Amino acid sequence: MLYNLIFKREALFTVGLSAIWLACSLFWELYCNSSSAGILMHPVIEIIVLHLLMGFVAFYFSQVLRSSKLVGNNDFSALFLSVALMSGIGYNLIAFQFILAFFVLLVLVSKIKQGFNQTENIISEFEMGSLSALLTMINPLFVVVLPFTYVALVNVKVNTWRGYSAVLLGFFFMFLIKGSYFVFTDQLNFSELVQLSFAPKSFVINGLKQQVSSALLAGTFIIAMNHFMKVSAQLNIKIRVYYKVWLWLSLFLLSGFLLLENTMTATQLLLCVNLPLLVLYQLAIRAFQKKLIRELAILVLLLVVVLLKL
Repeated sequence: MLYNLIFKREALFTVGLSAIWLACSLFWELYCNSSSAGILMHPVIEIIVLHLLMGFVAFYFSQVLRSSKLVGNNDFSALFLSVALMSGIGYNLIAFQFILAFFVLLVLVSKIKQGFNQTENIISEFEMGSLSALLTMINPLFVVVLPFTYVALVNVKVNTWRGYSAVLLGFFFMFLIKGSYFVFTDQLNFSELVQLSFAPKSFVINGLKQQVSSALLAGTFIIAMNHFMKVSAQLNIKIRVYYKVWLWLSLFLLSGFLLLENTMTATQLLLCVNLPLLVLYQLAIRAFQKKLIRELAILVLLLVVVLLKL
């Protein structure tokens, strides 16, 4: 039932289902947080902006997958699943930062994808480095995107030292602009340019709800990676490379979230890491032969979000 609703129905139906889920999440967050203190402005405005941003980023995510031929032209399942996962992060500063960062990550991945088997393009590599720096400015945890960019470039095309240097130059150019702002406003403080602190993270997961949610999210991560390892050899080379880029992105995000100091809970961390991994999870869902397993695979993601909302 769930598989047919999300993966097999017409595009307009799936988009409508995504809008309904987003609206339900919006009203629930308004009900729970409308009287709380806002991050920068009134919480009602922030919650509405957050959900509009979720919808836009989820739609763009779906577009990126379709342009990469990882899903069919009329397949909007990624739209619904990404909306569902993003709504589970909740209303907090981390949600704003990660969803905004995920949009920049999508732009970065699109640029990497466009470079498949292409000749050296110094401007494109410079832009990739700039996007990596922008992500680090959004949240220092995303500094891991810089090494991810290098690994992704190695996977998609043959590069020279000029291309690698352009990435690094673009990265430092953005911080030069940020540093210049501090100089001109007489607020120069080098510690504010990149606020990194190495602190391996340990989690104390209290409560049955958090324990079940974390276990289910960890299970989806393992299922997605395990299935890709089994079928990767059967995929077209270009498609396999695209899948690998998404896999590397998830692994680098996981390492950054675990090794750098942050205030994320276990479920928030797993939600953020699983979002780019949805690409592989969709592949696994379609490959399951038994209908019951397909239904359970989708139900797990929705159950996690519902548990986190309650």
